[in-house]
This record gives sequence, C-alpha cells and structure tokens, in this order.
Amino acid sequence: MKRIIVSILLMVMMVAGLRVGSTYSREARVDKAEGNIVTFIDTTGNLWEWELTDSESYQEGESVKLIMSDMNTAGITDDEILEIRPE
Repeated sequence: MKRIIVSILLMVMMVAGLRVGSTYSREARVDKAEGNIVTFIDTTGNLWEWELTDSESYQEGESVKLIMSDMNTAGITDDEILEIRPE
C-alpha cells in the first residue's frame, strides 16, 4: 500500500512539473533608451524591456549582462530580467 501511495505522489509531482525556477544570464547591449524604459537586444536578437529606477541610467550601445528568470517555463517569451550587470 505504501508503494502505491508513494508512486502516485511521485507521478503527480512529475505531471505537475514541480521544480524551482532557475536563472541564467544573457549578454546584451542597450538598443534604445527612451524616458524610463530601456530596451536591450541580446546576442540572439531577442528584445527585453526594463523600467529604470531613479538611480539607473544606460546609454545606447552599452554592453550589459542580463540576469534572467526562466519563470519556470520552457519558452523564453515570458522570461524576465531580474538584474542588470555592467560588462
């Protein structure tokens, strides 16, 4: 009986895809900076937007490293920037 319960729980966890979201980095450059919105383009051509805080500023063409969250999904279209580091 215990084996059956453990097996069912493991199967449910696998089907539900329970895992902790992970982070990764992307090299990018500032494509556009307008007002408080900065658009970055990464090395694969993906565009990412970031809303600036008062203490941040970026210049067009500046190289950065984007620290990204995969949002616990397979595709990148919903990933988001967690942090921006100068290169």
